Amino acid sequence: MILILENDPAFRKSLTTWLVLEGFSVQTASDGIAGLQLIQSQHPDAVICDLDLPKLNGLDVLKALRQNASVADTAFLLMSSNPNDKMRCQAQKLGANGFLEKRRMWNQLSLILKSCLSNQSYCKDMTR
Repeated sequence: MILILENDPAFRKSLTTWLVLEGFSVQTASDGIAGLQLIQSQHPDAVICDLDLPKLNGLDVLKALRQNASVADTAFLLMSSNPNDKMRCQAQKLGANGFLEKRRMWNQLSLILKSCLSNQSYCKDMTR
């Protein structure tokens, strides 16, 4: 199961629809706290998380996930509408499996997600 953490309802719906069409099962949350609760209760295979979430931002969700032994190895992809190198570097240091630019991620997302789920290291190549 893929968990999407995204506060924009239209983008969340588009991403959910796209992933379902790609064959993934999906759950969603619209803020970081609800997302963390789902991570802890549902143990998703991967999380696709917006950087700018209400209540708890994407980097804080990532920190909490990596500190919880029961879900620490969950694949985690951060996404942002306006990424920069500092954000990418911070995400990588915290253990993100990748950082995606929202408007350019559609062509890569399925490959990146499948790679993360098969435990291949894809982080450096996919963040540009």
